[in-house]
Amino acid sequence: MHKHAEDEPRDIHTLLNRARTRAEDIIRRTERLLSEYQQFNDLRQKQRTAVVVPGQKVLVNSAKTEHAAATRMLGELRSRPLTSAGDDDDDAPGSLETVEHICEKLECSNVYSLETAWDVVKRCGGLEQLASRFSLHPSVGPCPLCRSKAVKKCPPKGKQDSRSVVYVDAVVNGGAEWLRIMGIDERRLLHEMAEMGWDWGAEDETDDEDDGCDVSVANVVRQLVAAARANRHEYRPPRLHLVFTRIAEGSNPEIDRLIRKLRAIPRQGVELQIDCADSQFLTAPPPLLDAALQTLVAEDLSNITSTVNLDCSILVALASDVTHSDIDIQPWHRNDVVVQIREEAELGSSLVKALYPVLRSRRLVCTAKAAQRFWEIVDTIATEAEAARAEIILPRSRSPGKTTEELVAELQALSAHPVDPDLRLPIGVVDHGVSEELVSAAEPSRLPRSAEFVSPILSELNRDIYLYGWLQDITTMTANNSLAKQIRMLVEEQRTDDDEAGPKIWVFPFTRALATKGRPAARGVS
Repeated sequence: MHKHAEDEPRDIHTLLNRARTRAEDIIRRTERLLSEYQQFNDLRQKQRTAVVVPGQKVLVNSAKTEHAAATRMLGELRSRPLTSAGDDDDDAPGSLETVEHICEKLECSNVYSLETAWDVVKRCGGLEQLASRFSLHPSVGPCPLCRSKAVKKCPPKGKQDSRSVVYVDAVVNGGAEWLRIMGIDERRLLHEMAEMGWDWGAEDETDDEDDGCDVSVANVVRQLVAAARANRHEYRPPRLHLVFTRIAEGSNPEIDRLIRKLRAIPRQGVELQIDCADSQFLTAPPPLLDAALQTLVAEDLSNITSTVNLDCSILVALASDVTHSDIDIQPWHRNDVVVQIREEAELGSSLVKALYPVLRSRRLVCTAKAAQRFWEIVDTIATEAEAARAEIILPRSRSPGKTTEELVAELQALSAHPVDPDLRLPIGVVDHGVSEELVSAAEPSRLPRSAEFVSPILSELNRDIYLYGWLQDITTMTANNSLAKQIRMLVEEQRTDDDEAGPKIWVFPFTRALATKGRPAARGVS
């Protein structure tokens, strides 16, 4: 039955108020999201680096788009008079049809899923990526997908179809965990299960078996498992954390059966955790914003060993005027040193932000060859202050000398930035002999087969440093990111089993050189 004409203005008023309220709500939510994204960036820049987390720009742009659309529609709703049912122009901004159309657009806003995802991410720590896509094709080594199709090479990333790429909402725990958030609700999931021929009321004994269930969430899990195996972190597949924000376990027996089947999908060594809306993960009180952002920004150091092996690039960074002083650019500075001086001035102390937190409270060692090479560099180009710091962190004499507290105080006296009081100085020097036998197949209990391929690409000095760390199963620290990537790639290419691991490596994200004392002419010496 049609409504009376005199009733329509009241209905339009109701609809208009609803649309305005929804638009204002979307604007508030997007502004909160954008504010929190910016607070996260500010904290990350202050404590770690100015580099934006990969994928965050996508979410920021999505939130800005939602904000702009809601603002535009709210402006339309506020600025135009209402038109009555008798008006001919149904497209007029104040007509019933137009208001209904605006309401439909507002109801479909993506801000709610953006907000839910961010709120879940804030319950995690060590955020490394957001809104990322990972290929099911491994970047190195044999590809199980292509091998089964007798294809010699994987298709390039730009030509891989959507079935070969999986979406991940966040990479957390320093890269060791992938978070995938599923917003599907119970009604929609049950409908899909029915369409896929779900065996309603089947016996429970098959619930813990993967029987080829083709429901979309099961396919997502299989894709995530394949992608995790193809995109290892520190030689291991990342853990998978699947979160259903709108489905609770225990509310429907058939959905409970499906969740059990998801947990039973073969994972080939990949860890899987599934949390639903009633889980402790989601029902625990959310952390306060400041605490949540601090946890997200903090670097996950859980895999770094209690003793760390420092290469020459780290020793140089610990002694350099570039990292310890606010120095002016000089004519004799190399271009790379000039860039480093500017970085320190613009981004803040790389030692305070990135290196001291990792070294704190850990036993610091280097090989004898690394120490020798470091002192050769110091004796050749170091300034007086750099040479003094070198003597503090790595004394030439190995006889017992000053206490850690005394050395830290001396280093602080030569630094414009706060030195971590828990820095365990001096750095210890270890003598060891890495024979070729240790990197051959004759010593499989000491090093994996991939060591045979890693060793030849290393210089004599780097072979000494990295093989020592590998043999001792301790973390080697370096600023040489390209070499670290090359080592990891070789280990993956030559992998013989899923448990094979290469050397533990932590990369200092800044390259720092000695400032150098300058050429004689530059110092007024003829």
